[in-house]
Amino acid sequence: MSRWIAVILICLSGLSCAHKTSFPEGTLVPGLKKILKEEFDLPVLVSRKNKTLGVAVTIPKLFTAPGSGWPVAQSLIWQIRHSIHRVLLSTDQEIEFYQLTLRGNNADFELAFIYYLRDYKMFQLGAISRGDYSERQVVKQLANLATGGGKRIRMFFKELGNRKAENIIRTHFSPDVKSENIATEFVSWLWESSMKIDVHHQILSMKMKNLDEKKSLFYLEVRETFGKKHGFEEFPFVVTTGKIRKYLIEIHSPDSYRGYISKLFFSDMESREQKDLYDDILVEQGDPSTWDVMDFHVFEFTFDEFINELISSKIQTLLSERNIEQDPDEATALFPKLAGVRVFTEGNAVVMKFVYRNAQKIIYQEDKNLAIDIAVEILNKYHYKQIQEIMIGTLSGELELIPVKIK
Repeated sequence: MSRWIAVILICLSGLSCAHKTSFPEGTLVPGLKKILKEEFDLPVLVSRKNKTLGVAVTIPKLFTAPGSGWPVAQSLIWQIRHSIHRVLLSTDQEIEFYQLTLRGNNADFELAFIYYLRDYKMFQLGAISRGDYSERQVVKQLANLATGGGKRIRMFFKELGNRKAENIIRTHFSPDVKSENIATEFVSWLWESSMKIDVHHQILSMKMKNLDEKKSLFYLEVRETFGKKHGFEEFPFVVTTGKIRKYLIEIHSPDSYRGYISKLFFSDMESREQKDLYDDILVEQGDPSTWDVMDFHVFEFTFDEFINELISSKIQTLLSERNIEQDPDEATALFPKLAGVRVFTEGNAVVMKFVYRNAQKIIYQEDKNLAIDIAVEILNKYHYKQIQEIMIGTLSGELELIPVKIK
């Protein structure tokens, strides 16, 4: 018996079990991308962030209508996951988590599923059931900034010079955008737009790079052409017609759907401080020619963070389902009854803070009971014995301390 325990522990440690490593250092990301492209013939991105391997797949018609595409997608997702598993079990790279991000053709949001690789190995060994394994996933809904951000930018340049300046600012810019993050010359350009006619912006190229789960950076080359209104033929405009400008535009998403402009710079700014900011961004983010056109965010979790996200994800999913069952309007509400649940570790305690639509300070008793049950269930699954307390309440209210004993 001890011999088989030793074999199992070796397998779970990620060491090779009677097979040769197929994806050594440097080949994991391009190798997996090649396999997925060949097997599924879908737009695929693969990225690695520390110990997390991320895969983004665009599935046609996935989010085009309620339920549309899901019967086919469910089977396809299992096949894609199987291919990812096959590769991850054939590498000696230190991967602890993997993320599968699902995108629709033109949807402004995406779903990210994050898994702990050890859970899959436990499932393969029969230590946990398929149902249990399926529940051990973090699900996050994010703004698809590749699609939504691109739409925002294309609409911005289409309307630029053809709508009033105040409408441009109100429609396309983040409400809390800072003046130092907008090129001074752009403000002058807005003022000058009233002196122009037939303004057109042609986007010649566009690349993007994800910054975090709420922000992406876009690099664009844009040609502007325009005519001059009568009386302004000799006016020294900031931009001459036909000029090509290189833009850096940051898109920020305050929620899971919309994205707004939070920074706008271009290469020929006169302000030394803003020009330095432009250059610093490029130094930090690298040559834009190496950026993708549909980049995505890969979460970098520690084990503690994964457990916390797992607890938060399951609480929000179950409570949202319950709230929709009680009030169907919750399904389409811009601000749902439960805005979110923040979960984090503090010492030997798991802290859970509920955020409600009405900013109430007292947590609902039934919400508290369900959240505690879920937290204890998940902590027990992973035998997370260092947690001895749960602190629960609302974001703006007091926290209640509840001792727990994890198996």
